[in-house]
Amino acid sequence: MDQEKVNEATIAVRDLADFMARMEMPKWSERYRSIEQELLAGNIQGAVNLEQSIFKAGMGGLYDLYISAGNGHPTNDPDADNKLLNQLTGRVSQSFSALRKVLKGYAK
Repeated sequence: MDQEKVNEATIAVRDLADFMARMEMPKWSERYRSIEQELLAGNIQGAVNLEQSIFKAGMGGLYDLYISAGNGHPTNDPDADNKLLNQLTGRVSQSFSALRKVLKGYAK
């Protein structure tokens, strides 16, 4: 396994979990912390499986999240926080795509 890809995924997941914790979204943060723990333990397939199991599309999914004070988030700048959320989820998506390719033997 390419350790650089694992490190990138670990950092991406940690950054997203930290951000979600700051935005007071504990259930989302916990999901990504569990993925981080699998990566740190060397269980790459387990981490990939957990990441794939997260409900992303549709009402209530990851991509449906919207940060705002009205939704109970501690934000002073919802536009900037939502932009950051999109960037962080994009990094996680890209890093896990790279891990899946390595696991399937498509990349080194």
